[in-house]
Amino acid sequence: MSHYSVLSTAYAPPPIYFRQLLIQEDSKVEAHENYQKQSFRNRCIILSSSGLQTLTIPVKHGNSMFIRDIEIETKEHWQKKHWRSIETCYGTSPYFTYYRDYFEKQFEKPVRFLFDWNFEILTIFCSIFQIEPPELTEIWQLETLNAIDLRNTIHPKKAIDNSLKIYPSTFIVKPLEQPHLSSFDLLFNMGPDSLNHLTL
Repeated sequence: MSHYSVLSTAYAPPPIYFRQLLIQEDSKVEAHENYQKQSFRNRCIILSSSGLQTLTIPVKHGNSMFIRDIEIETKEHWQKKHWRSIETCYGTSPYFTYYRDYFEKQFEKPVRFLFDWNFEILTIFCSIFQIEPPELTEIWQLETLNAIDLRNTIHPKKAIDNSLKIYPSTFIVKPLEQPHLSSFDLLFNMGPDSLNHLTL
């Protein structure tokens, strides 16, 4: 029986990612894979008044595809743009003001590697959600033995098994049913009640 899950690195991933960290005895983030485009490794999805909005971290295309070597392209001032979008989308959400300080300073600090950035954001979410931060894998395994392999399951182009309790959103009257949305959405809308939505 599997006792832990292996997940890819991800930029402010959907709530189901954190649920996996909760329900497994142990969880690990894959630290020895090759980078994969068009995934949550360098993007997250937020909700604006006009619909879904994808925030993509620009990366440099070098010789190495090793995930720990992937560098972020800083010329595009992406941090400033992303935070402005987050602020625009969630500035009127019930708990944005309360939690903004946890993240705003992160979007102002220099960053070089995608993996490091993702893990720092992940750690902040874990702290707020009261979840033990995951460990990193020690070696590459094509097939993860005795583990639930979720490295390519939680993906923006794949259906996600969204068994989480639906919660109200700032922009639509009926409950939100978008499982690919970043955990920014859950946190800024539900605040301290977020953990209850992860454990139900």
